[in-house]
Amino acid sequence: TRSVVRIVSGRRMPGRRPHRLCGAKEIHMFIKLTPRLQTALEMLRGLRAPVDIGCDHGYLTAALLADGGERAAACDISAPSLEKARCLMERRGDASRVTFCLGSGFSCLPSGPWDGAALLGMGGELIARLLEERETLVHSMDRVVLQPMGGEKELRAWLYVRGWHIHKDVLAREDRRYYQVICASWAGKPDSWPEEFPQECFLLGYKTFADGDPLLKPYCQKLLEQRQRRLAMARGTSGEEKLEKERQALAQILCAMMRKGDCAL
Repeated sequence: TRSVVRIVSGRRMPGRRPHRLCGAKEIHMFIKLTPRLQTALEMLRGLRAPVDIGCDHGYLTAALLADGGERAAACDISAPSLEKARCLMERRGDASRVTFCLGSGFSCLPSGPWDGAALLGMGGELIARLLEERETLVHSMDRVVLQPMGGEKELRAWLYVRGWHIHKDVLAREDRRYYQVICASWAGKPDSWPEEFPQECFLLGYKTFADGDPLLKPYCQKLLEQRQRRLAMARGTSGEEKLEKERQALAQILCAMMRKGDCAL
């Protein structure tokens, strides 16, 4: 489930009453998104007709239109969520620019053209399956933005094998939780692998590493500590080998970031 967006109240226009929706704060022209949704919005900037798969309440869809989008599609498998998105667009005066689609993934989407898509807040393997189901459509898009809730490793591996180019792979932090947001487009060949990054390691983004994301080090440390605790409890079990391999990869990433020749992690 997506994080609740924080609506920023602007100055009241003369003679106009502020909109209210479902207990939210007053809605004027500006929407302040949570870090996760703001990261996705920045990656989608410049698109004329984006698709929001799993739109939930429609906050990202509304922000895309406010940010310069000409039209958009809001898709969700949940009828109540889609109705909330429709309500938001009507109150903002944007309903005529939005195609509302009830169904799974891209299956309910009418013909475009659509130049990009956001798939946020669902499992990585589900995201891969939805992309694969409409392969021709998503290959034609300028870019897609993906934010898996679990299954990040599986999604990155799928993108790499299927020839998707990762433009950005950014960490967003909300309170104590980290989210991984990926911007990609189909290139037909795998990305080149950065030096010093562990081969075939998709637990973290190789593009995140190459770009020097400032949140990578604390997040990598957090994952390493988790693996070390789980490894201590998994000694002698079938899961020990996998956890040890992940521990070593995370330690190698940390060492590379600290620019040390050796590292006793």
